[in-house]
Amino acid sequence: MTRSILMWRDVSGALPEPVWPEGIVRVPLVDADPREIHALLSASYEEAGRSMPGFLAWWDAIRSDEEFDPLLCFIAQDPLGHIVGFALCRSSGFIRELAVHADYRRLGLASALLAEAFQAFSARGVDQVALRVEEENAVARHLYDDIGFAAA
Repeated sequence: MTRSILMWRDVSGALPEPVWPEGIVRVPLVDADPREIHALLSASYEEAGRSMPGFLAWWDAIRSDEEFDPLLCFIAQDPLGHIVGFALCRSSGFIRELAVHADYRRLGLASALLAEAFQAFSARGVDQVALRVEEENAVARHLYDDIGFAAA
């Protein structure tokens, strides 16, 4: 069984500005196709040897979550309008999902999505954000370490 690590980051002080890769723009959830978000997340889960529920079950669970806020969904699109990155956060300060399309990794997109989330939480008066990462996911753990997360 995969072991996950809970990580925290303080967002009460100075925060990084999001730096978006060239041609990538952030769009609100109302302008995005949730099915495309689900497909991106599903591909990320499959890469990790995991699976996620089908679209309708996933989308119903997201929308019925009492901590769901569409303003805490950070979506990145490429110049053709395809979703290439996504961060879904809960109002409590928990980053529930983070995924970047394989063709757009190592460009700073995950850092930009997280910087957007940090600023949104800080503006709401949330002092700390948290996420879970699989222990063996060295790439993600390195990213989170680099942007100020620490194991709880």
